[in-house]
Amino acid sequence: MRSAAPHGDAVRLQVAGEQDLIADVTPAATRELVLSPGREVWLAVKETAVTTYDAS
Repeated sequence: MRSAAPHGDAVRLQVAGEQDLIADVTPAATRELVLSPGREVWLAVKETAVTTYDAS
């Protein structure tokens, strides 16, 4: 995980990988999963919960 920062009522994670991703999670999930920058994480999401944006 590259970074974690407050984002409204959530914590925004920036995750580097084959495709860089941004994920919003609850503060409780952040604490429960002990998420912090530099920690290796695995992401699983529902296809219907994904939004993509063109980089151009």
